[in-house]
Amino acid sequence: MKNRYALLVVLVAVLSLVLLTMPLGAAPLADCSAFGTGGMNQFTTLSLPFACEMDSTVYFGVCDSGPALEDFFNITYQGAIVAYNEINGPNEAVYVGSSMVAAGSQEGLLNSLRGEALATYSYAISSDYDEVTNYLNSQCGSDFGGVSTSGACNTNIPIFTQDGAPSAGTLMLTAKLGEESVLEDEPVLYTWQIYEGQQLNNVMAASVTPDRYVRLWWQSDGDTEWYLLPSQYWHGTGLEDSEYGVTCMDETQPSYHTAFADAVPASDVCFDVLNGCN
Repeated sequence: MKNRYALLVVLVAVLSLVLLTMPLGAAPLADCSAFGTGGMNQFTTLSLPFACEMDSTVYFGVCDSGPALEDFFNITYQGAIVAYNEINGPNEAVYVGSSMVAAGSQEGLLNSLRGEALATYSYAISSDYDEVTNYLNSQCGSDFGGVSTSGACNTNIPIFTQDGAPSAGTLMLTAKLGEESVLEDEPVLYTWQIYEGQQLNNVMAASVTPDRYVRLWWQSDGDTEWYLLPSQYWHGTGLEDSEYGVTCMDETQPSYHTAFADAVPASDVCFDVLNGCN
């Protein structure tokens, strides 16, 4: 009898632990599920491992879960942005995106774009859309304004260069929100490595969040300086028409054409667009 009682106690304890680790409203968890709440340094990346038993459409969401609205995040999967948060006045909105995911072990990346030194996050990944929204609703605080799919428009940007890279280095695509004062204030959408002599020919930056301007930057390996690779719309004046716009108003986005030979040092680039960079 004592052995049966001890076994019952163990079973109850194990069941309690399982229930505590499940997101709100999920019993049992759907396939491809991963959830988490915590803190990370700004401008860092956190691996989000998950696994799928079968090929699935998987949903992603992330929010600022701290008491103050000041942290910005996105989640990328296979190089594409599949989730991000936005802060509009006193409220926060979250874009929940999706991607087709093959069976097996997978990895998303949670990117801290801007905020406090320790950025507070909650993320949700699942093949069940309701699991994602339920978890975010339970973790994102009283200022959470809900989820949205409004970012799901064709914002794929094809990138071309007229010449090859003068050396191996890094390309970085940033968002220009209109109030940055330095490069470090621009949220990073993508970074990727290129080799010496590589010419970009219809390289795609997928699912870029509208509505905003974007800039493509270049840094040679071993150099500390970033250089703007201006688009074909750059006039060198530092005004708004020097920017490359991304908007959901267009069915397709214009391609971004540039050249390494036209690179502009960051120190010579206008950031204070709202005030005209005078």
